[in-house]
Amino acid sequence: MGETSGILNRFRKGDISGVYTRLYRPLLLYASQCLTERFAFLSEDCVQEAIYKAYQRRDNIASESALRNLLYASVHNKAIDVLRKGNSGSRYSASLPLSEEDLVDTIIENETLDRLYTAIRSLPADYKDIFFLLQEGKTLAEIATEMGVSESTIIRRKGRMIELLREQLADSELLLALLATLTMLPE
Repeated sequence: MGETSGILNRFRKGDISGVYTRLYRPLLLYASQCLTERFAFLSEDCVQEAIYKAYQRRDNIASESALRNLLYASVHNKAIDVLRKGNSGSRYSASLPLSEEDLVDTIIENETLDRLYTAIRSLPADYKDIFFLLQEGKTLAEIATEMGVSESTIIRRKGRMIELLREQLADSELLLALLATLTMLPE
């Protein structure tokens, strides 16, 4: 956790910027998954409340992993409250991860996706377009037509896009495995 090594100390001193920079997006993604499409618009409220509650208890948080777990558990609990108040709790709460192992898996998944999409957002515009068009299931020929370039240009750009993402994600085996799926997308 080298990158987050000072978040808890700064948080205890009242500086919440590290929590927002490092954890806000993964927490938001987790909240929207818990709330389902019907209540996803309340995701930010769940995250804001979780951060506020953690801030109130900041002096009693023992470690950064405890902070992270507290935030995810608070988001989870708030999502259940939202679902219950929406008379949907009984139908949806069963699908929410309840065990600590499920919670840890969800945290890792969200942070992995966050890193992947951060890397994708840093790509040049043409490469980003190719990535998202491939995700939509379009073929290279369809993408070439849509972008007004030759198919060989799209093939070359796809290869370069994968190289750039590999460079950015070289330290993560899981992200590299996700990236490998790009090479299997429709031609």
